[in-house]
Amino acid sequence: MKILLLLLLATTGRALIPKEVKLFVGEVGRVELDAGTEVEVAGGGELPSWMALDKDALLVLPGRDDVGKHLIQVTTKGKEAVIEFRVSEEYQNPCGETDSFWIEAIYEGSEGIAEMVEAAETIHQHAEIDLDKIRVYDPVYGKFVRNVTKIDMEEEGEAESYAKPFHVVVPGGCVEGSELDQDVPPETLEVMSRLIEMLDEIKAADVAVFRGRVRTRKERNGGQDIISTFDFSTGAPEEAFEALETTTTPVKTTTRRNIRTTTARNSADSAPVKMASLSSMQCKRGHLCSLTIPAKLFVDKEDGETNKLKLQIHAIAGQANWIKAENMQISAVPLEVGEFEMRLEARDKSNQMVSAPFFVSVQPSAIANHHFYFVMDRPQGERLLTQPHQLVGFVKQLASAFPGSSTENVTIERVEKDGDGRAIIYWSNTTLNAEKTCPVDDLEAMKLVMATKKQNKPKTDFTRAMSAQYMIRRIGLDLLGGCKKQTVDTDTSSPSVDKPSRESGFGWLALAAALALLLLLVAIALCCCLSKKPKKEKPSEFVSKGLPVVFPEEVADESDTAAANTPMLVKEERPPLKISHHENPLYKPPGEYTKSFQPRNSTPGHAGTPVQKLPPPYVVP
Repeated sequence: MKILLLLLLATTGRALIPKEVKLFVGEVGRVELDAGTEVEVAGGGELPSWMALDKDALLVLPGRDDVGKHLIQVTTKGKEAVIEFRVSEEYQNPCGETDSFWIEAIYEGSEGIAEMVEAAETIHQHAEIDLDKIRVYDPVYGKFVRNVTKIDMEEEGEAESYAKPFHVVVPGGCVEGSELDQDVPPETLEVMSRLIEMLDEIKAADVAVFRGRVRTRKERNGGQDIISTFDFSTGAPEEAFEALETTTTPVKTTTRRNIRTTTARNSADSAPVKMASLSSMQCKRGHLCSLTIPAKLFVDKEDGETNKLKLQIHAIAGQANWIKAENMQISAVPLEVGEFEMRLEARDKSNQMVSAPFFVSVQPSAIANHHFYFVMDRPQGERLLTQPHQLVGFVKQLASAFPGSSTENVTIERVEKDGDGRAIIYWSNTTLNAEKTCPVDDLEAMKLVMATKKQNKPKTDFTRAMSAQYMIRRIGLDLLGGCKKQTVDTDTSSPSVDKPSRESGFGWLALAAALALLLLLVAIALCCCLSKKPKKEKPSEFVSKGLPVVFPEEVADESDTAAANTPMLVKEERPPLKISHHENPLYKPPGEYTKSFQPRNSTPGHAGTPVQKLPPPYVVP
């Protein structure tokens, strides 16, 4: 039975206190103290609202906002010790996969923690139920953690509305099977009857029975399975105690803390202490949102306040690369809608750690009627894709590039990667999104401030304003919604972007295969052209020898001496002679010379004598 007591050892004269206490939200705790003991938050400060001192005891009843780790310093007779309280939400259904019954004592209102703890302890005594199984919820949180239905019974009193009511919840058994009209188990009726008989003793206004189950993480967080690092499977505290020596020398606390470190811890160096809580961040998708870190959120005895510690953000579930703590500010440009549970860690020079949980709530932003897109240079684009928290700096730089503008005017729609591996940032002007009619002229004028009209390349002044940290290669404008029907003299086609769809993936694959095949064919044709050399013709022996040639077609058909299909050679060219036996059987001498034949340009009577032109007569000068 979990009753947190400080045991007094009369034999030794020493008081023992727990070093670490684990509690669920709504679970009651009591730590007995010696007379004159002082209790405060470690590092100084008043006790939180869910703790109270009652005579010689510390009463504890954490709520939902108190999830996390808390250090409380106890001082007795000048000796100090530290109790570490760890608070978690409860997700385990008492009856596992079947429905559970709960008996709830309803109280009209509370004056404070002491009254609620007293009510739980009174029911613990009369109902004989272990105190660690009893929970104290307000009606809203009771419906948040459980999905229950109230069972109407004759013994039930009339339902009334009370100011600041609270319910003391007692487990009442499990459902056998899944029948909705199943009778209430006998053990549940027994506990309920006992509480109704003792309404005056327990000072309750009414008693009711509920049936249902404890909600899962997904059900509580809108479908997201957010896991908290402060969850633990059992509510039993570790049986670890620390003695307060009744000596005059100072006693150093040896409280163990959950520290993730690989270096040796300096025993003389105190760990930082959480002094306050972080509020939730309320953001809109695509907008820059920030949360100021309180200066005294963490305090380290040696290093100082929060600004002297090393801060880092971790996600309870998922990734935290889109949010960052820097210069005492938590900043982010969230691109997803939902509830996110985060943890801010602070480490001192000895690498000792303390953390504070907080929530980030991201709501949808207004629908844009346009978006500009920036094709980023490759190095800067890779950083924006792998480190989305750098969008914080991008939004600030973009807003400063327009005089009189602020970060509230910039909405980041999405960040994608094109086919060349470059990052493309799509963003819109919030003030122009609010226009009822499409502000085409304003959009066009704004684009001309950033880019050239024809080539869509960034202007020199705009490139200088964005600095070398955010180099832009191309700027474009797309019209959406009502603006899409109107035309703008701009590059209205967005660059191709890798889409994780099956159809687009197949299209890119087919295009790549076609290009590869085309290149292969061109290479093969080029190789064939280069490798094909003109063949050297073998010189004919007919020409090289310089001998006269007689071809077959030049021989008369009536030749009966020989037949040939190829040219024949003769050794020398000579006048035709009548030779009975010629070495070339195809050679046939020409006919006899006739007197009627006269050479060209000859005169009659002078055969073979050409006509000559006489010179002109000589004239005496």
